[in-house]
Amino acid sequence: MSIEETFAKSEKLMRFFSSPRITLHVNKALLSYHSDYFKKLFETDSGNEFPIEVTDLDVFATALSLIQNNPMKIEYWKLDKTVEIIDKFQLPAAKRHLELYF
Repeated sequence: MSIEETFAKSEKLMRFFSSPRITLHVNKALLSYHSDYFKKLFETDSGNEFPIEVTDLDVFATALSLIQNNPMKIEYWKLDKTVEIIDKFQLPAAKRHLELYF
């Protein structure tokens, strides 16, 4: 699935991360459940939109998609970057998907 399909706007999802290229619509409750980083972020900031401060938006989106029903395809040559993003944003459930590659 593409970034646009995975993070499309819907009634359940709210505008969350944005960059000049794309806006990701995500479920705050789902991210809070799976990540202490996002839980703390949402508790301290009541905004609905946050800038993305990552160098590779595709890797970030792939990492976030791994905790959803419709994960994006993992590009094996970006595994190291994906692990870095998963660790940075504390997404242990997403990391389980990557363990299949190691």
